[in-house]
Amino acid sequence: MVMNIQWFNDEDEWTFLMNAKLYEADMVEAILVNAEIPVRRIYKDHFMKVITGGTLRGVDLHVPLSDLYRAKLLLHEDSVIREEEEERG
Repeated sequence: MVMNIQWFNDEDEWTFLMNAKLYEADMVEAILVNAEIPVRRIYKDHFMKVITGGTLRGVDLHVPLSDLYRAKLLLHEDSVIREEEEERG
C-alpha cells in the first residue's frame, strides 16, 4: 500500500491500535485509510511473512497517537453496524 506522505509527520508518536490476522488487518487498514488515518503494520515474525506469505502471530497495527481515539471510534462504529446487519439477516 502506498501512503500519502502529507497525511502524517514522521515525528508523530505512533501507538499500538490492535493485533489482527492478515485478512482482518486488510479490512481495518481500508477503513482507516478511507478516513485518512495512516496505519503502520509491524510483523512480529516478519521472516514467516517473507518466506510463506503468512504469519503465525498476526500483525500489529499502529496509528499516530493523535488519531488513536478516532481510529477506535471508527472501528467500533463499523463493528456495531455489521452486527446490526447480521441480526437483520
